[in-house]
Amino acid sequence: LVFDERDAPALTRSGTFAYVRVNLASSLLGSDYNFFRAEGLVRHWVPLPGWEHTLRFSGFAGAALDETPFYYRFYASDLSDLLPSRMLELNLDRRSPLNLFRNAIVEHRIGQLGARIDLEYQVQVVRAEGELRSFWIYANLGIYMLGDLADFSRPIRGYTPADLFPVDLTFDLGARIDTSIGVFNVGFSNVLGFISVGG
Repeated sequence: LVFDERDAPALTRSGTFAYVRVNLASSLLGSDYNFFRAEGLVRHWVPLPGWEHTLRFSGFAGAALDETPFYYRFYASDLSDLLPSRMLELNLDRRSPLNLFRNAIVEHRIGQLGARIDLEYQVQVVRAEGELRSFWIYANLGIYMLGDLADFSRPIRGYTPADLFPVDLTFDLGARIDTSIGVFNVGFSNVLGFISVGG
């Protein structure tokens, strides 16, 4: 189910976008395994007064239960901008979450439960005509959670109760380029993630 009232799908300045997606497999339907996965996303853009700039509020939550195939579970790379995203449902990066809050999320690269909230600011710095229409820069800051149901019944050893909740910080800084053939996004979060790991 999708609700979409954005002013533009590629370079949004105002409006709301939301969806709820459910995947279900059951032996009653001919499947070899039983699982249920549900996820929902809400994003709302608020145009700010003055020059061309916008705030975006975003929230995501999902759960994958029972015998969920590994590629249908949630990955740190799905939720954190500091890790390269999966491609074709393949996780090409084996790094653990950066664990900037120093808690149990470092134990999770994949999980049954995932959530994220973030805030993004984007501003137009160049407006032109022709092939290059406009140039925007953006900054995003958020918090995400990744874990399993078992974390609540069988806590991971070696962590204090306050450090058992698997959350971490995510952020991104980049540019959006609006051209006659489409909008291109260039983010620097993956590079920052490599620097953080290397440091």
